[in-house]
Amino acid sequence: MRFILTICIALILVVSSNSQSGRVISKKEISADLEFSEEKTAKQILEEINEQSKQKLQTLITQKKGNLSREDLVRLEKETAELAARSAAIVEAKQNKLAEDWFYLALIFVTAKKFDDAKRSFENFLEKPESKTQEFAEQRRTAYATLSVIAATKDNLEEAESWFSKYLENRVENQLEEMGIRLLLAERYEQKGKYEDVLAHAERGYILAKKLASQPNNRSSLIDEVIVLNEMIFRAYAEIRKSQKALETLDDLQRTAVFIESADAYLVAVDQKIKYLTEIGRKAEALSFLKQTFESLSVDFKSKNLQEEIRSRLKRKQRQYEILGEKAVEIENVDRWLPEEVVKKLSSLQGKVVLIHFWATWCGFCISQIPQLNQWIEEHKEDGLEVIGLTRYYNQVEGKPANSASELAFLEKFKEKFSMQYPIAIAVDAINHHNYSVQGLPTTVLIDRRGFVRYIESGAGVVREAEIRRMIQKLLLEK
Repeated sequence: MRFILTICIALILVVSSNSQSGRVISKKEISADLEFSEEKTAKQILEEINEQSKQKLQTLITQKKGNLSREDLVRLEKETAELAARSAAIVEAKQNKLAEDWFYLALIFVTAKKFDDAKRSFENFLEKPESKTQEFAEQRRTAYATLSVIAATKDNLEEAESWFSKYLENRVENQLEEMGIRLLLAERYEQKGKYEDVLAHAERGYILAKKLASQPNNRSSLIDEVIVLNEMIFRAYAEIRKSQKALETLDDLQRTAVFIESADAYLVAVDQKIKYLTEIGRKAEALSFLKQTFESLSVDFKSKNLQEEIRSRLKRKQRQYEILGEKAVEIENVDRWLPEEVVKKLSSLQGKVVLIHFWATWCGFCISQIPQLNQWIEEHKEDGLEVIGLTRYYNQVEGKPANSASELAFLEKFKEKFSMQYPIAIAVDAINHHNYSVQGLPTTVLIDRRGFVRYIESGAGVVREAEIRRMIQKLLLEK
């Protein structure tokens, strides 16, 4: 049952909205997928759906020798959801359903990603007198957990809290499930700026995550949760101006990282602390802390490999830490601006928040950020956001050698093709990359209204974009 709940919650987290069809599906349609029989229970049908899905997955693994693509998994998930939807229609048509039937029908609807129907079925299960007996205690807890997750994904947080309270009242302890639900609730509250509520869930979730990660067989699978929950606690304390609590939170992550021997968690703790100390005007302390960290690595970790990994990664960022909080260096050695009539001097942009996006045409992650950059301009141009795409000549076009004229012509077409709504600066060399210690592409630099560097990070993706968005909003609020 706990495995079912884990899958149940995972499915709900994948999709936070539900499009439903009112079309009635016949027994004939489902017969091509499952051998339908009036005698089969909802539980048996769910088991068959799961078994068929596992068999298809195993076949794919065998056919592709383990090299499954994201498209393969998406297609399998879609086929499983469609099969579940057809099966649910048949089960729902049955008369005189028992509590168990409603419960497993709800799980079939979850597999089908029909969450409104799943909610209704769980509620029907909970209304049945037999659902209140000890025999159904674990199913009851599963229902409460899933209903809480469904409500949270729809931003019905009051309802989510109500179901979660019932979940906790049913004392069948599962720390992994509780941690997952608290993580989701904390994320939703953070999106709404309700930081006390974030702390209520994230702090308890963090305790659970640390406890679980302390078990050797869980460490590698739960490090991400430990980091994410700690960062949410840190951000919440930072937002409500409790700087000491924010720093203590990061110190706890650093100690935890030493205990569970995680380079990633250790680096996050150190990185966030250096940046936060700089942000609150304690840069000398931040750089002193970095020096102390280098000195203490041999004490913190017995593994030479971990010591060297952490030292190497911090060394790569050391120059960026030194740049943070300093006056932005002017963009240099620009051969051409696109469009040509736009020439941006950072000194002339004081009073605005400036985002410099270091990128290249051959960088796939850079290209993936273009729509987001366009969106930020649309949302915040009137608030004072300026975006500059900064690249340089790489003496190549689509992997083939090219001179500057050919590369410039390609860049002009590239800008138009991808509808880049912001100016591009093309430098003749890598001087700007050096000045801002660009370690990889894409790299984003944020400069505040006074002309000081407040953010430098490389990478793309949902987490990075959320981080950049938060920083943009923070800097725009500063006057």
